[in-house]
Formats: sequence, structure tokens, C-alpha cells
Amino acid sequence: MVQIEIIRGTGRGKTTNAVGKIIKSLIDNKKVTVIQFLKTGKECGECKYITEKFNVNWFTIGKETFFIPQKNENEFREFIKEQLSIVKDSIKDTESDVLILDELGFALYYNLIQIEDIYSLIEKINEKIIITGRLASRDFKDVDLDLVIKEIAHPFQQGISARKGVDY
Repeated sequence: MVQIEIIRGTGRGKTTNAVGKIIKSLIDNKKVTVIQFLKTGKECGECKYITEKFNVNWFTIGKETFFIPQKNENEFREFIKEQLSIVKDSIKDTESDVLILDELGFALYYNLIQIEDIYSLIEKINEKIIITGRLASRDFKDVDLDLVIKEIAHPFQQGISARKGVDY
């Protein structure tokens, strides 16, 4: 039975939590697929390291520009649809034990993608699906684990910027 996990909330660390689960799965010789929505992967050290060291299907579906609600929604909607089609073609004959859908919650919240658009990916997963996103909804069917990461304090509030190699 496939388990569904959601990691959501206003706090920092949702993707980091998912990366920890990726590493745990790889240690246990599981096949992992990662799809990151609204991220380019350019500054993603863990993406580079994990894909170089392990056999992981890792896809980023992001643009160089930021998504701004009510400004460039159609542009992003078309881009995600096009890129997701490429991802699906790339892994159409691939089964995975674990599927990470990073920032899917955000993309769904802003209707940049519909949950039906990923059903064909979900069907090929043997053990676990992990969905992250600040705005991820609890509306998914049969959720087995729902984690909410809440921000209590944040370095940015103290004027400390994100640091490469530490925070991203």
C-alpha cells in the first residue's frame, strides 16, 4: 500500500525534510523520483550531489523569473504543463518506490497544475509519495502523515540572509 505524506506550513525546512527522506530511501536501496515545481535547481547543492552519487530521477520545473500570483499565472501554467509532459515521457516506463513532489502544494494552490495532471505519475509508485509546499492542502485523499512546519523564529527577521551551503 502506498503511503501519502504531506509536509506543509509556514516554517522553513519542508524540502530539507523531504531530502532527508530521499537519503533514507536511498540507504535502503529504494528507487526515488523527485519532481520540484517552481524551482530551477541552479542553486540546489543537494540536487547535484544526490544525482551524481545515486541513481535518482530528479526533475526541476521552474523558470528564471518568480511566480507572481495574478500576474504571470497563465505563463507558468503553460510552462508547467509543457515541462510535466516532458517529465512524464522521460519516466513513462519507470517505476519508483518513492516519489517526492516538492512544492506541488504551492502549484496546486494557485491552480498552476491540477491533481489529475500527476495521477499517471502516482500510479507507478510502490511505497511512498511525499508532497511538500507552504500552501499544501489537507484535501488529498488517504493522507497517512500530515506534517505542519511552523515558523516560530527565523534568521531573516534578525536581518540574516540565507547562506549558501547552510540554508540552500
